[in-house]
Amino acid sequence: DGLLKSALTTIDRAIELDRHSHEPHLIKGLIRGTSQRYDEALHAMRHAHELNPNDAWTLTCLVLGIINPRNVV
Repeated sequence: DGLLKSALTTIDRAIELDRHSHEPHLIKGLIRGTSQRYDEALHAMRHAHELNPNDAWTLTCLVLGIINPRNVV
């Protein structure tokens, strides 16, 4: 739990530094999925996809999360 909290703090800082980069939002979604906070995970992944709709990995993670939220991780 401490590791996930630390990871979330780090990724939130990355988002503060560059809100327009899709990658930290995707990673935040993966962290939230690991924490079983699936709604927040999908929200972050949707935002990542909005920022860069051409990224195949983001789209893959998002689709798998929509099909089955437990697939987020």
